[in-house]
Amino acid sequence: MARANDVPAFDADQAWGHYAPTTVQGWLLAATRNLPRALYRLLFALRRPIKYGVHHPLDVTLWGLKLRLLPRGNTTEVDVLFAPQFYDREELEFLAQALRPGSTFVDIGANLGIYSFWAHRCMRGEGRILAIEPDPEMRRRLDFNLRSNVMSNVEICPVALSDARGVGELLVNPAQRGENTLAREEARIAGGERVVQQVELDTLLHLLESRGVQRVDALKIDIEGHEPPVLRHFFEHAPQALWPAMAITEYKPETAAVIEGLFLGNGYRRVLFTGMNIAFAREAGGA
Repeated sequence: MARANDVPAFDADQAWGHYAPTTVQGWLLAATRNLPRALYRLLFALRRPIKYGVHHPLDVTLWGLKLRLLPRGNTTEVDVLFAPQFYDREELEFLAQALRPGSTFVDIGANLGIYSFWAHRCMRGEGRILAIEPDPEMRRRLDFNLRSNVMSNVEICPVALSDARGVGELLVNPAQRGENTLAREEARIAGGERVVQQVELDTLLHLLESRGVQRVDALKIDIEGHEPPVLRHFFEHAPQALWPAMAITEYKPETAAVIEGLFLGNGYRRVLFTGMNIAFAREAGGA
């Protein structure tokens, strides 16, 4: 686990390409990115010289996009830097079935924006993507990568979602920003030193209505244990016209049953269950 003071700074000033991998780093990245599933255990040894020996971001390509990624301090960045072929494969394939040019995708807990970038690829740059991310540091990284690719169809929403509007406390783990959460119990379980950030809270319904969204073709929610209150409020108050046609949600052992109950009780069927996420599709005719 990285320490906060060992996480490289993300440079958003130098243009993409400034931190291009060296020849040796390029060889190592090519090896990890082409590793077959059968040799997965080799990944940890192959990536070690970069993950622990590089003290700056790296500029790489993914899905035809130019991305700047850090080698440690955020699990999602590490995963897609070294081995994107293993990252949420089933979930991304399922999402690709739901999105077409002109679709609307809502990315709750956008983090670095990997799901948003995948949605952009599926939609061929035509459609609307709302990337909801309360952490200013992760928004800064997301904004840099959007600008590097001149992507105008992704809207960054600088709020945290909950079951009421107002102000809340985001418990940030600077050594592992993928563990940022509003849920105090989840922060306690995950551990790590926390920095409290005051963030604006919004509900999913109000966010969609305030931005003029009339339909949601697909939704992803990954907010570290705070999914139930967001989803419960949404299903209780949102018109069915706004309910997503499909949804991918992260779950924890203590939230899985609640999340399933919310979706199954509102006319969805479970179509995917992985070690991290559950995917649901809305039955014809709604609830």
